[in-house]
Amino acid sequence: MLVFKHWLRAVRPWVYPASIVPIFLGGILALDDGFFNPFLFFLTLVGGVLIHSATNLFNDYFDFLNGLDTPYSYGSSRVLVEGLLTPGQILKGGIVAVLLVVPIALYLFMVRGPVLLLLGALGILAGYFYTARPVALKYRGVGVPAVFFLMGPIMVIGVYFVQTARFSPAVFLASLPVGCLVAAILYSNEYRDIDHDSSFGIVNPSILLGRKRARFVYYFLVTSAYLLVIVMVVSGLICTWSLLTLLTLPFALKPIRVIEVTSQGEESAQLPIIDVLTARLHLQFGLLFICGIAIGLF
Repeated sequence: MLVFKHWLRAVRPWVYPASIVPIFLGGILALDDGFFNPFLFFLTLVGGVLIHSATNLFNDYFDFLNGLDTPYSYGSSRVLVEGLLTPGQILKGGIVAVLLVVPIALYLFMVRGPVLLLLGALGILAGYFYTARPVALKYRGVGVPAVFFLMGPIMVIGVYFVQTARFSPAVFLASLPVGCLVAAILYSNEYRDIDHDSSFGIVNPSILLGRKRARFVYYFLVTSAYLLVIVMVVSGLICTWSLLTLLTLPFALKPIRVIEVTSQGEESAQLPIIDVLTARLHLQFGLLFICGIAIGLF
């Protein structure tokens, strides 16, 4: 039982909403267009969670291997730092999660063709090479845009394609607000770790810009999510009920205040959990966005 708790901590199920929200958004958009196969949706949900789990495990493994995860750092599951599991176990766990995705990917390939196989392979490779060298997306400052596309447009469009076997420009646009907020989660993580990461030679937008200027990127990502919904509602691309997302504005102000305070050189007790606050906003926004579309449908 104790080992199970260690593995549960290692895969970090509390961050699954970052992948579950876009999956459900793609599903409700397909339903809105008259398509929904529960079995195919279940497969995409399981596959998405498995890829997310593998990414978390690979991330822990390579960050620990490269010396980034220490007793004084934030962000990881800390199972390696605290010696609860070995690096070899974490690496094998990531490989097992990927292997479990393979039969799902092959089935979807038979049902929907090579597009889904390509998207699945892209997700797996991006998850592995997010911290694995020689690519190491995180260490080269392209982690935020990679996550924006992979857990925003690509994931939403992929789920929609599984259901409908076609693409839709409207679905791409509807995926952008969720993409902005999932990118904001990662960006808040980078912003928090500016001092720690820069000491290891990592280069990313937050480090290059510095705290004062870097805060504007975070503000842009968060405000863009709301502005995109408003524009899409006004233009008739999505239903008016999608404006339910505006109810989350008070929750958006909380991480923004933390960013603003720290950008002025002051300390904030909530900076260590800025990524948690942003992830909570992503979940609340995503759920209301999905519910709004569902209300408009039914």
